[in-house]
Amino acid sequence: MRKILSLIALLSVATLLQGQQRSFDKFSYGIQIVNFHNEFGIGAHILSPEFKNLRVNFRSNLNWLNHPDEQNNQTWSEFLTAQIGINYQRSITNRISLYSEGGIVSVFPNPDFSDESTSIGGYGLFGFEFFLTENTKRNPSYFIELGGIGTSVTANKIISNPIYANGFLISVGFRF
Repeated sequence: MRKILSLIALLSVATLLQGQQRSFDKFSYGIQIVNFHNEFGIGAHILSPEFKNLRVNFRSNLNWLNHPDEQNNQTWSEFLTAQIGINYQRSITNRISLYSEGGIVSVFPNPDFSDESTSIGGYGLFGFEFFLTENTKRNPSYFIELGGIGTSVTANKIISNPIYANGFLISVGFRF
């Protein structure tokens, strides 16, 4: 009898912790601050409605590469990235979700530091989303994402030919 009561208590606690599942049946959009290795950036994204726990994420970022100019002074030059990925998300509680995402990234280099027109690579990340309301139909949230990005793109007009848009990826932002 004790085992049955313990099991019922455990299941009750698990149900309370799980809470109500969030509804991701509409488009979400948001803004983010990103860092690809050493390149700071800002961006925006749109997430599709959920289909079998999967969502498609479209995002674009304006990043800046820190590099020496002709007089050997440090300068910032912008470049663009566009990403499309598949996002798998599960709610932990009615206020916290975890997700993973992987996809393709296109880098559009600045002609000031690169002769390349476009470079394609990949990215993968894990994310944590913190919802502001208990309401499961309305989903404003803060998020943090950690992962990696690889594009093999180099700034070939700079003497040291540095690689960029490669390495550790971190993103934080707000989603509606």
